Amino acid sequence: MQSTISILKVFLSKILCRKSKTRYKTNMQREDMIKGSLCMTAGFLFQALFGAFLKAATVSASGVWALTISYCFACLIQLLFISKEGFAFLKTKRVWGHLGRVIFGALSTLLYVYSLNLVPLMNATLLLNTAPLLVPIFAIFLLKTKASLKTWIFLLIGFIGVLFILNPNFSSLGSPGNLIGLTSGIIQALAFIFVKMLTSTEPIKRINFYFFFISFCMFVPFALYSWHTPPLEIWIWALCGGITSFLSQLFIVKGYHYADASHVGPFQYASVIFSGIIGWVVWKEIPALNDLIGTLLVILGGALAIMFYTPKIKPPRSSLD
Repeated sequence: MQSTISILKVFLSKILCRKSKTRYKTNMQREDMIKGSLCMTAGFLFQALFGAFLKAATVSASGVWALTISYCFACLIQLLFISKEGFAFLKTKRVWGHLGRVIFGALSTLLYVYSLNLVPLMNATLLLNTAPLLVPIFAIFLLKTKASLKTWIFLLIGFIGVLFILNPNFSSLGSPGNLIGLTSGIIQALAFIFVKMLTSTEPIKRINFYFFFISFCMFVPFALYSWHTPPLEIWIWALCGGITSFLSQLFIVKGYHYADASHVGPFQYASVIFSGIIGWVVWKEIPALNDLIGTLLVILGGALAIMFYTPKIKPPRSSLD
């Protein structure tokens, strides 16, 4: 009888222990989701602020000059963060991968900055964030992946939203700000593909450092060629752009560390909401009806594409085929 009771005690203790472990794991997942969501929201708030500071800086300075100063400052901050790990940390065998990420990423940001003075801040930020609609398409050709029918439907919803914003007609050609913004999003998608390939072997700190450093080196000759000393406040806006660019990268990376992209990735579109509020408060930019409809469709399509897009790598063909 006593042996039976002891067996039951052991059995019940195992069940309770398993339940407590499950409950602990669930709580940890919930906490990570909350942390990831907060980090992503902060990251994209800083992204919206980066756009606002660069928009203010380019009132009396060129976009290349503003980005050169911003990236120089962001590079110095990033260097402070990796200084403890030594310069050996910067050694890499993925030189071409870093160059591809830098070329497409820097060009995308430069086009985004130029579009800021042609269209409202919200429009420029939204069109930059059309990248999630394009990543699955580019991944098919570059990473040999497949996308489900559901993903294609979500992408179609997003592209319909882009058409609402572009409002394609002959007047669009006379005011190309939206087209420049859309081009920045297309090129940003290519940059994301390179980041995806790099993250398999490269730490994020190294990727970000080379992005800021090489972009700065690329922009310096053009900034010097068109140099004119702007007022002090423009320097301040450009430096603030560097700080917010660094903080944006920092918090977004932390967000992806805490939770899966399908859970926290849709927070990317928080930057559009923040940009709309900043544009309305600072520059009195009130979006037109077609812009609002297009924004909602792009956010819906993009967010769903991020949540449900699970790339399937095509299996290599057998030598017997």
